[in-house]
Amino acid sequence: MHKENVIILVINIIGGSAVVGSYVHGISTHAGGSSALWGGIPETLKPIYTLNMLLAATGYLILTIFM
Repeated sequence: MHKENVIILVINIIGGSAVVGSYVHGISTHAGGSSALWGGIPETLKPIYTLNMLLAATGYLILTIFM
């Protein structure tokens, strides 16, 4: 494996763990659980945000694999 690939892999593992860890921390330390993470987004918009988050993550993974 090339040095650059290892660096990108390490950055993604550390960064991804930090993001997931921040969600876990937010859910466990704030009243309202996972609802608190939405920041007042109306219920009707949550599916749109969720879909776009999944599309963005898929695009990121495809780009990362490509590069």
